[in-house]
Amino acid sequence: MKLIMLFIHLGLFAIGQSSPNKWYFGYQSGLNFSQGDNPYVIRGQTGETKQKGIQNEWMTVENELSTVMSDDEGRVLFYSDGSLIWDNHYHEAEVLLQSSNSHAQILSVKIPNKDDEYLLIHPRGSGNNVTGWDFTQITAEKNERINVIQSNKALLVGNYMQAATIVPHCNGKDYWAVFHGAGLKSRQLYESVLIDSSLTFKKVVSNGTYALSVTKVKNRFLYSSIGIMNVNHKHNQLATTFFKNGKLGICEIVNFNNKTGSVDATFAKINNFSDPDDVYGVAFSPNDSLLYITECEGEKLNQYEIYYQYESQINASRKLLHHGHQTNARFGQIQEGPNKRLYIPMDFQGRAYELGCNFIGEIEFPNHLGKKAKWRPEQICIPVEYKMHLGLGLPSLPIYHIECPQEKIISISTDTIVGITGYESVMKFSTGDTIIHPNFTFESNSIELTDSAKIILKEILLVLQSNPVLKLKIHGHTDNVGDFRENLALSENRALSVKNYFISKGITAVRLESKGYGETRPLSPNNSEVSRALNRRVEFIGE
Repeated sequence: MKLIMLFIHLGLFAIGQSSPNKWYFGYQSGLNFSQGDNPYVIRGQTGETKQKGIQNEWMTVENELSTVMSDDEGRVLFYSDGSLIWDNHYHEAEVLLQSSNSHAQILSVKIPNKDDEYLLIHPRGSGNNVTGWDFTQITAEKNERINVIQSNKALLVGNYMQAATIVPHCNGKDYWAVFHGAGLKSRQLYESVLIDSSLTFKKVVSNGTYALSVTKVKNRFLYSSIGIMNVNHKHNQLATTFFKNGKLGICEIVNFNNKTGSVDATFAKINNFSDPDDVYGVAFSPNDSLLYITECEGEKLNQYEIYYQYESQINASRKLLHHGHQTNARFGQIQEGPNKRLYIPMDFQGRAYELGCNFIGEIEFPNHLGKKAKWRPEQICIPVEYKMHLGLGLPSLPIYHIECPQEKIISISTDTIVGITGYESVMKFSTGDTIIHPNFTFESNSIELTDSAKIILKEILLVLQSNPVLKLKIHGHTDNVGDFRENLALSENRALSVKNYFISKGITAVRLESKGYGETRPLSPNNSEVSRALNRRVEFIGE
């Protein structure tokens, strides 16, 4: 296959590490993703097969939520349940973490510019009460024991929610650890702590708009502290759930500036739930167009379309993917796997022994709406006869830099293009070739063919007329300005307008296939007008 007309650009990328191929979580539970899209259950320390394995050597994770760190190839370096740390050979590090580990998220991050040095960030307190966040610094090399540099050092002091997350800094090397306050004076506050090589922990404080409810019982103020925080794949939005809040459970989506560490604005408050006191797990779809939220005790799974402009539209878009089956199951955290599918633990508590399993549900196509997402509630069985329980947690996984917002556009002239300038070069286009022409662009939010686009189409028409067996795929694309759904429709209409042009010139419709991809397949990072213009394009693929 060759590219007949070459669109030239250069993006500067920071390559991230691979997602861990093994998850450890719950009570002595685990999944192994190393053999493809369908993970299998890990059964104890020695049970790295689909067989029952040896039952007197258990995996050592004891608490619901955990964290797992991997190397560049996805191989586990270490994991922790908030109390202990183990290397990839199940050896315990010589440290005891002083964590509140009921539902709290536990974070891990690689220290920038430090080879094999990592931070574990874990909550301080007891039960559901978080009185601060600590950090523990370790070294973890491949096939080496964990070395503890310092442990249980104070990072934040005060009342906090159990919700927290890691967000990569836009500089391509540093990170933000983001937390939410839970005290009387800080219940609306987001606090971002900069993680850089100096470990000076610069803090940025921002206001959210959702105030946690406060209840006074026997001269004591009680706050909601249970919740989950997650970041989208563009690293510019946070979603936080507020569970058992007394009157109203909610999910707050805020816009996050990963350059400054500040919450810039509240994007939406989602409160359209069956049980408004029961909001728990939350995760973005891989393309960031949808948000999934679980209702814990009510055994419900909700899907929301978050590409809408208004909060009322987002709430009205709710699709209930799981209604509950009165099985005493609780729905927990939502986590994206290395296969881009979403996983949800379903803790059946006392009924698990009757059923023989606790289950992990799977959303196979999380970018799709409604039933097309293919929610499978009993996809993976965690067998209870081997003392393996779920709780509500899946591991908090490290989030890596994917792309830095740096770009260099190489100027394009006719001399730098393997172009179609005459009949002889037109004949070079054949089956398996792709045309991406720098002059075949659209004005923003338009499907009208420009004069330069029509010149290119006339040249491609010559190819189709001279080769009657050649078929053509026409793919439309947009920049990321505007509504996600509208961009998808725009790209489809752009491709269709090109298809209709060829049909009007006598090419039969059976030889032509048009499809739109919206903003999902950019060639350039969309961070300048020049870059966005290059993404408003049509691609031609010969068949």
